[in-house]
Amino acid sequence: MLADHFVSDDLITPEERADLASPRRRRHARKVVREAHGRKAARALRDLQREQVRLVMHHGRYGAGAHLVDHEYAAHHARAQVEALTVKV
Repeated sequence: MLADHFVSDDLITPEERADLASPRRRRHARKVVREAHGRKAARALRDLQREQVRLVMHHGRYGAGAHLVDHEYAAHHARAQVEALTVKV
């Protein structure tokens, strides 16, 4: 996958890389999160997955560079939302 070579592990973890490989695996990951943490957490995961796919596609089309800062920020922000909603107390 393109992400393996261009995107750092803090933006897409190794576990997430496998889930991003196909729409079916992304849906399954959201279903697991929804069942464990609720609909809001699943939506946050959907947003994270979208940002990660956008980041990978942008890397593939335009290469690395300063123009990726907005996409990287969006991925970090989406990850923070997911983590906030899936914290086990």
